[in-house]
Amino acid sequence: KIGVSLAQRPWGFVLLSIVLIAACASGVASFESETRQDKLWVPTGAVSLDQADYVDATWPASGARAMTVWIPKDGKVFGAENLRQLREFDAKIRSIVVNGTKVVADKKAEDETEETYSMFEGLWAFDGQDVDQE
Repeated sequence: KIGVSLAQRPWGFVLLSIVLIAACASGVASFESETRQDKLWVPTGAVSLDQADYVDATWPASGARAMTVWIPKDGKVFGAENLRQLREFDAKIRSIVVNGTKVVADKKAEDETEETYSMFEGLWAFDGQDVDQE
């Protein structure tokens, strides 16, 4: 039946097809491309998004955000060896300690505003806590 209808009214089917394509394509005008990795790859409502918002509000930066993607060579994401390597990498990152006193001294040399940066003096660990100097 459809073949006969198409053969009898081909221009009607062409026009109907064009109208349907235009209706479906009308949403392209409101399409917005997302390029922020945290919005593309992190689930909505994840704790890491709240933490990222806190970091952005506390330490505004002019640089780009970095994201590490761990791709195992053997393809076994949750393999014991891959998880061990990931934990070692995480431990290395968390063991970084920043000498805030040196950073403050460098900033004071640039800006000459002592009171602005003085609260960042000391040694700072990954969790944002002041590390006791040994």
